This record gives sequence, structure tokens and C-alpha cells, in this order.
Amino acid sequence: EPRELSEEWRLVHQVLTNTPLETCLLWLLGSRSAEQRAILAAASKGVRDPQLDYQLGVRAFAGRDYLHAAAHFQDALVHGIRHREALYYAIYAFCLAGRPATATQLIETWRMREEDRATDRDFLRFLDSACR
Repeated sequence: EPRELSEEWRLVHQVLTNTPLETCLLWLLGSRSAEQRAILAAASKGVRDPQLDYQLGVRAFAGRDYLHAAAHFQDALVHGIRHREALYYAIYAFCLAGRPATATQLIETWRMREEDRATDRDFLRFLDSACR
């Protein structure tokens, strides 16, 4: 039986807030060190791509640079990425960066545009407990 989404979020939150581990976070967020090296090489050449923005967000998130992570995830969304995780990570990064008002504003903007999904409700339950 698959784990609930909130279990995955709790694991990410625990690693982020209780350890200095970065590689583990890359894995949890769906990236790898080799992929990150390729992303950095492409970014240094001026390549612009929503997936690149997303992966730069993952990298910043793993490095606990929450404001830059949120900015990269938002860039990925603006440039057309369709990963719902990019939105979740942007909101969560603003929360961890001590910007709850920005996180709330992003949630409200998203709620006006999107249909409600079970995964959204699960994420919001997690967010409510993690970002108090």
C-alpha cells in the first residue's frame, strides 16, 4: 500500500529541519547529484527552461536557501511547468523562509484557479501542522 502524501511531506520536513543532509533531500525531491551537475552547467550557459528552474529550486531547497528555492519554483510555474509539486514546494519554501503571508497569498491565488484535489487537501493539512 503506498504511503500517504503527508507521510512523504513529514519525512521531507524532518530531514530539512533536523539534519544538514543535502543529498538525501535531493533524492526525496526527485533529483540526483549527477542531474544537478548537468543543471548547473546548463544554467551557467544561460539556458532557460521550466524544468531547469524547477531543478534549481530543488537544489536551493536542499541547501536550505528557501527564498531562492521559492523564486525558482515560481519561475518554473510561470514558464509553464505542470508539476504540482513546484507549487507545493514554492508555498512550503515561503513558509520555511518565515514568509507565511506570501505562502498564504500563493495558496489563495492557486485556489482561485485550480480545482480542489485530495492531494491538495493532504498538502494543506501537512502545511498547517509544519508551518505554525
